[in-house]
Amino acid sequence: MTIDSLETPALLVDYDIMMRNIRKMRDRAANAGVNIRPHTKTHKCPAIAHLQLRNGAKGITVAKIGEAQVMAESGIDDILIAYPIVGEHKVARLLNLRNWVPRVACTVDSIEGARALSDAVLSGVVLTDRPLDVYIEVDVGFHRVGLPAGEEVVNLALSIRDLSGIRIRGILTHAGHAHSAETPEQLLSIARSEAESMALTARMLSESGIHIDEVSIGSTPTSYVLDSFAGITELRPGTYVFNDADLVGLGVVGIDDCALSVLTSVVSRPAPDRVVFDAGSKALSSDKQSKCKIPGHGVVKDYPDMWIERLSEEHAMAQVQPNVTAKWNTNLIAPAAHRIPEIGEKLQIVPNHACPAVNLFDRLVIVKDGIPISEWSIQGRGKLA
Repeated sequence: MTIDSLETPALLVDYDIMMRNIRKMRDRAANAGVNIRPHTKTHKCPAIAHLQLRNGAKGITVAKIGEAQVMAESGIDDILIAYPIVGEHKVARLLNLRNWVPRVACTVDSIEGARALSDAVLSGVVLTDRPLDVYIEVDVGFHRVGLPAGEEVVNLALSIRDLSGIRIRGILTHAGHAHSAETPEQLLSIARSEAESMALTARMLSESGIHIDEVSIGSTPTSYVLDSFAGITELRPGTYVFNDADLVGLGVVGIDDCALSVLTSVVSRPAPDRVVFDAGSKALSSDKQSKCKIPGHGVVKDYPDMWIERLSEEHAMAQVQPNVTAKWNTNLIAPAAHRIPEIGEKLQIVPNHACPAVNLFDRLVIVKDGIPISEWSIQGRGKLA
């Protein structure tokens, strides 16, 4: 069997490229003297999480309790839920998870959230009386959740340190705004600012008498380019395991570093300059490039003069436009002869954003040297809570 015998759309993972990505980030972290705790929201697949653990990861990160439960059921025993857990039922689920997973933590960014967690631990409804480890979430510029770096984080830590049901393990941030960087210099500036703000906040906590074990930063783009890890203990990249067109657009990887692609078939050629594929928003997601460095909804491998102009649920409409590569990072995408694919021909599209694309499929088709060798279940998909 070859990939051309697969029904489309199908989600492919090139095993060798994935392993190269895993080992590259492992080595980068090791050389910098920091731990790596990859975010599994990208692949949502326990089999891949175990590969990461066998290749240097100290634990994993997830976004939701449901994802944590999937990973715990596969035998993973060190899980950070990088999300504030709010609500009585969710807190109960979190604490129940601690009954059979030795090392679980979550994030907080408010007194109310921290107190609710502590009170639940102290209520005695769980088997363990150990304090729950928490990371205080820090906002270094993404403006999603978390407190501004510095004094506000210290004030929260001082206000919750005597809550006996929780223990402040560390501080955590995610520089998601790195994906909007317009130049390599701007990306590096964001990465440096992220690390320096976190290191400064850690020093301020220490000076206030609060010891923390972890200073944790996330984001694949900043993990690729950061040139000083002083004061940082932990990296939490996610997308690096596959890479995607967004990272190609940022210039931190090339198209040959992208392990994930959507296999799709040409179903129509209704005009000389238009090709239609059978992989719409239900396969690629609707994410577009934040700064449109690579136009459209993903990169068609081996067709740099083609760009996916628009999506409907079941269709991807691609424009064939010679010299469109001038809009791209031409040094990262190999040139190819101008050719329009035939109806029925199968091509691979590297999605703009790997994480939501994975969430749209039930399984990954693992490919080695162009041959499908296995199918792995995406057991963490659809875990909204």
